[in-house]
Amino acid sequence: MATVVKRWQGELRTHSGWLTKQGGRYKSWKRRWFVMRGNQMSYYKDPTDRKPLGVITLMAREVKIIPEDDESGPRRKFCFEVRGTGQRTFVCCAASQEEMEKWIEVMRQTLHGARGGGMFGTSLTKQVKAEDGYPDGVPRIVTKCLQSICARGLDEVGLFRLPGRTTQIKQLRLEFQTGEDPDFSVEEIHTVASLLKLYLRELPSPLLEFSLFNEFAEAAKELQSNTPDGVATLRNLIPRLPRANVILLRTLCEFLFVVQQHAEQNKMTLQNLATVFAPSFFGPESTDPLELMEATALSHVLTCALIEHHSNMFLTLPEPQEDSDYEIETDDEESFYDHLLPIGARGSTESINSLGSRGSTSPGVVRRERAATCSDPDAESRRSGASEASFRSAVGSLSSDAGRNDRERAMRRALETQIQTMKAEIKKLLERNAMLEEKLWAESEARAKAEKRHNEVMKLLPQGLGLVDSAGACDAETTKTRRSSGNVFSSDLDDSGDVFNLIELAAASKRT
Repeated sequence: MATVVKRWQGELRTHSGWLTKQGGRYKSWKRRWFVMRGNQMSYYKDPTDRKPLGVITLMAREVKIIPEDDESGPRRKFCFEVRGTGQRTFVCCAASQEEMEKWIEVMRQTLHGARGGGMFGTSLTKQVKAEDGYPDGVPRIVTKCLQSICARGLDEVGLFRLPGRTTQIKQLRLEFQTGEDPDFSVEEIHTVASLLKLYLRELPSPLLEFSLFNEFAEAAKELQSNTPDGVATLRNLIPRLPRANVILLRTLCEFLFVVQQHAEQNKMTLQNLATVFAPSFFGPESTDPLELMEATALSHVLTCALIEHHSNMFLTLPEPQEDSDYEIETDDEESFYDHLLPIGARGSTESINSLGSRGSTSPGVVRRERAATCSDPDAESRRSGASEASFRSAVGSLSSDAGRNDRERAMRRALETQIQTMKAEIKKLLERNAMLEEKLWAESEARAKAEKRHNEVMKLLPQGLGLVDSAGACDAETTKTRRSSGNVFSSDLDDSGDVFNLIELAAASKRT
């Protein structure tokens, strides 16, 4: 399984898989293993290869689907192109519609994530941060949808139940993905409502997170049994969610409560709204049919309770999370940049990570042990069973431990500086590789044209050899007479020039 790397701002992701790429001198199709890191796609002959065959830089480019019936395209299924002004165009084909859409999604998230695009399928917290709305904002797409529905759709019959226009939904989705700001004033209200449902459905997890599924399931069972503590249990679980989830839940529940107040006109009661939005609020990570069936009933109960009791359900909000600028989730022990570092330099990251854990003791554990020692030395002495002399020796060694930790931190900073320098050099090498690839492509095109011209000349060679034989049999004086008499047209002179050229070429060929 591929390593998953995520980063904000300028989201850094990794996605990998097989694609069929068009390229080479004769525009042939070859199957390649593609790995996407940041704004670069490297392709390999085999997943086990360490050296890529080439790199596609996504900066200042755009991704576009090529319809199968496009006469100027490859006329193959599931094709897309990566093009940019003044840059080489790359054409790739996936094995299925799903794979093609996944690749395009990842590339668009990389291309447009910095300006709020690529929101579909992106973590809610990271999307809000990308739009500079954290900690109390909601995604821009949610705000626009709710404003449009409140302005002209609260009394629309079948709101959130009737589907919108599929083509318009896809177009609006594409505009949001590319960081644009579409105009909702001309859109049908059911299309806007369907777009909102689509965004919530494509979130990586329900608003009531997978990690708290069992806790919320127990709260739903208490609500089903009509116990008085059911609402209180649910309220106490809310602060354990990410802050962005709670803010969006509160916003949606307040909005849906207003929608159900117009049930006489729009026919959307609390139960109907819960049926529509329950899958986006709560669900299991498992795909087991029995668990899904049980979760369906529980999610309906939870959604009804959240909407009905919204006024006192979100009284306590979680504290904003002070996340680092990036997080790495990997199923490999090999670090992300180790794949790009030279073999002799690999393991530097592991050396850095091992500094703080030397002797299987992290700095945090050392600090806690020192605090415990200072607060209760007798307890520490009894626990260790050491004598008073050995205990004093252990306490005296704290200063030397502190000195060693200072040296380790200095070494860590030095190694981190070296790693950053190597990363910058790797980036320059990759950019240079892309430029060389463009140059090689131009040279191969020139060679192909020269080879084509050579083949054409070789086809005319037999004709030139025949002209050599006929020219040897001609009378030279007759030729001179015709030329001196002037009874010859300019076109004949041109033809004769071509003939002489062919004769010279044929003669040279004979000599060789």
